[in-house]
Amino acid sequence: MENDLGIIILSCDKISDLWRPYFSLFWKNYNGSHQVYLGSNSVNYQGDKVKVIYSGEDIDWSTSCRTILRQIPNKYILLLLEDIFITSKIDTAKITQHVKYIKKNKAKHIHLGPTPKPDKWIISQEIGVYEKGAPYRVNVVGYWDKEYLLRLLLDGESPWDFEIKGSYRTVYDDGFYCLQKPLFSTVHVLEKGR
Repeated sequence: MENDLGIIILSCDKISDLWRPYFSLFWKNYNGSHQVYLGSNSVNYQGDKVKVIYSGEDIDWSTSCRTILRQIPNKYILLLLEDIFITSKIDTAKITQHVKYIKKNKAKHIHLGPTPKPDKWIISQEIGVYEKGAPYRVNVVGYWDKEYLLRLLLDGESPWDFEIKGSYRTVYDDGFYCLQKPLFSTVHVLEKGR
């Protein structure tokens, strides 16, 4: 099960100063055995247990993201961003449950919390469902079927474009969910480049 999922922290060279504090908190709160990747343009990160994957020149966010994802062997990914610091323990047993749910239900994407609120709840699973056509059913951060995400990405998009336009592109697809309770607490440390 652990080989099915890789954890990828997407980043870029220009904010590499966030990596050390990010991973300091990450390893304080995560004690699982999934492979952890850091997506970078060209700057290396010297840290135990992190495999750096390079995208090359920073053309745009979606192009870099696709280049990085193609180098990850895992079928499913938990995609995180370097400017969203994790401030509470991550329940690795929950991650295992979530991957089982993804496989069983052919989920394409699961938000890590109920933002926005889902169209309906599957209470027994603590999972919410986003119906076809629901706005903002795509969120960069969360669990993804990697191949589906690769097909959904379009060159030239920022992460904000991707969440809006990607939601439109998924209008006829099933398989979008959210967790009833967030997987962990966070602090967003970067806003508009500051």
